[in-house]
Amino acid sequence: MVGRDTLTPLMDILEKGESIALSRYTILEDGFKERYFKNKLGGLGQYYAGPLLEFGILGGNSKSGFQYDRKKGGMLAEAFDEGVDRALFFRTLEADTVTLDLLDALYGFCPCQLKHNPNEQACLVDLFFAQENFLDASAGLKRRQTLCLYLDLIKNIEAQNISFDHHIFRSCVYTGYLPDGKPWRLDPALKKIQAAWRVFQKNELLSIALQGVFWVGLRALEAQQLRQNRFPSVESFAEWFVQSDSLKAAVGENLSEQFSVVLSDARQMLPSLNAFSDPLHEMAMATEIIQRSRVKTTENLPEAVIPLSLGILTNLILRNGASPDPYENITFPEDYKWYYPVNLESFAHYSDKEWPNMKSAEVIAFLIGHWGFENHFRVAMRKLRYDSRDTFQVRPTDYGLEWKNTPEPIYTNPRFVQGVRILWDIDAVAPVNGNRCFRLTDLGRKLLEDFSEL
Repeated sequence: MVGRDTLTPLMDILEKGESIALSRYTILEDGFKERYFKNKLGGLGQYYAGPLLEFGILGGNSKSGFQYDRKKGGMLAEAFDEGVDRALFFRTLEADTVTLDLLDALYGFCPCQLKHNPNEQACLVDLFFAQENFLDASAGLKRRQTLCLYLDLIKNIEAQNISFDHHIFRSCVYTGYLPDGKPWRLDPALKKIQAAWRVFQKNELLSIALQGVFWVGLRALEAQQLRQNRFPSVESFAEWFVQSDSLKAAVGENLSEQFSVVLSDARQMLPSLNAFSDPLHEMAMATEIIQRSRVKTTENLPEAVIPLSLGILTNLILRNGASPDPYENITFPEDYKWYYPVNLESFAHYSDKEWPNMKSAEVIAFLIGHWGFENHFRVAMRKLRYDSRDTFQVRPTDYGLEWKNTPEPIYTNPRFVQGVRILWDIDAVAPVNGNRCFRLTDLGRKLLEDFSEL
């Protein structure tokens, strides 16, 4: 819930029998450390307006003012009102004082309680699964397909006592296999959305591999900057990097080999697609890159991440070949790939036409130079121009490259946790033994059955 990180520590005060003043955390003036929202419309403007407008529950905008849709918004408001003590809620706001007893009395407002309000539960099921009064032929259908994909995966692993987290989801949609190595047999209605998520995860693997190379480059640049060693250009840094002793120690003889030979050697060690816990599998190597980058130690050289990044890239090349359509009919705005030149299509081109004729050292120099630093400059300049945001991690200056910061490689957020939370709150899934293992409820099974019958 929005505000959780700020308000959770206040429970210590309430549990001592004391009270808190709500207005202390709703101050709009600058200079107060307790001020939570800087958006003049608070949580509505900062978090909720976009989704509510997309659902058609709200109309208008922040300048002209928001208005709720009387049909959709009114229906949801009335259903919600049936399960809560509205009068007590507003009396609490007006009194500006909250105690533990008051929170207990307002427990019905917790999302965990909405399943005890049948009308609200039914409305939210219709909303999130694009049914009845909330039919939506585009975004709503994709949301429904994804939520049903979650349900189907939970159904398949609920007997295995496996935590349903984003790593399991990513691995299963990417490979088409379940954690036990068996094929994930999907209803035809769900195969299309699983294929779209497979492309998403393929793109994510390419991103993690390149973030790993960029992270190593920034770490190396930082270390040289501390030694007062400056590089006048990206090319000079990339040339120094591939000749550095630390990279040679990490990559070894592969540096001087043709990349085509590296690919041939990698083919002999390529794990089965369903063996995504194998250390040489691209999914496992992506997790290893993320974990290594978080370890604050000098024992493991940062350059050791380079073989992992190359391993992900070679696996992607070997599994996909020179695919004519790596995005599998997913459409993009006309100029999207011009703005974002590092993508699965350009990756397919270089891996098929350019890199096989280069030495591994030259490929690494390309990755760290063109697809690392230069691409970062391009994106950072665009953000500076259009959003007035300075996101440079390294700057090109008159005195050479200047290191600023080294961000850790991370996956993007596909709102997986939010999707699972939706299913949990509407009582489509239930936790098992209080951990992240889930089982389908009667409602969850019905939603999955109804979808397969469409």
